[in-house]
Amino acid sequence: MKLTYELKDSNIDHQVKINLKWILETLPTPLIAAIIILGIISSFEAILNGYVMGQIIKVNLSDLGSVTRFILQAFIAYLVTYLSAYSFLMLKKPSG
Repeated sequence: MKLTYELKDSNIDHQVKINLKWILETLPTPLIAAIIILGIISSFEAILNGYVMGQIIKVNLSDLGSVTRFILQAFIAYLVTYLSAYSFLMLKKPSG
């Protein structure tokens, strides 16, 4: 996939081919690493849904500690997943 970015100005007519080489040369390494890591973590949302739904039947509803631990673990897992997804989207969004 080749993308072309055209910069139009009265004195400048410039085209930049945006490809993997351009991305690696232009973007800072920490930003690339953050985008990759957050993209991987945020992709686990569907797996997390299946895991949490599957674990509901294993929770001992007569034990308040077991229910509390399950709710807390599920909340933390969803929090991490959705914060990663939000951060991933914010990193991809052009600034300015």
